Amino acid sequence: MSVLVRGTGPIELSAGGDAAAEAPATTAGRSRWRDLLATLAIAMLMAAPWLEQRLVPLEWLAVAAGLFWLPRLGGWWGETLVLVAATTALATAFHWSPDVLAGALDSSYGIGLAFTVPFVIWDAVRLTNQNGSESRTASQMTKGTVNARPMP
Repeated sequence: MSVLVRGTGPIELSAGGDAAAEAPATTAGRSRWRDLLATLAIAMLMAAPWLEQRLVPLEWLAVAAGLFWLPRLGGWWGETLVLVAATTALATAFHWSPDVLAGALDSSYGIGLAFTVPFVIWDAVRLTNQNGSESRTASQMTKGTVNARPMP
């Protein structure tokens, strides 16, 4: 029996569940892991100068890699990976925040962490927001209008 899977050719299915029938799911799983690892690597390179100031060139490399890698990811998976990258970079860059907040509040590290985590997540969501009032599509920019108003 032959089944046509969107984006691929026909796949032969057999009652035994051979490797040919399982290949698309395995490849998709490997692709997801590859995307996740690349995203985490880019986020860590982006945060590296916050850990050691001499590593500023790694941030430049991360920006170039991010401009190449992240736009090719679409849909919910791409949006999730951008959020993961932003959260990872911010959490790494501001790894000192829970300790400082705990000292300022004269409390434990756990309390400082409880205050830091919402701030990091909020900032990551704010950074990944592409539907905010500031965003414009390329077609809107070339036409000179945003929301039926002329651009300045």
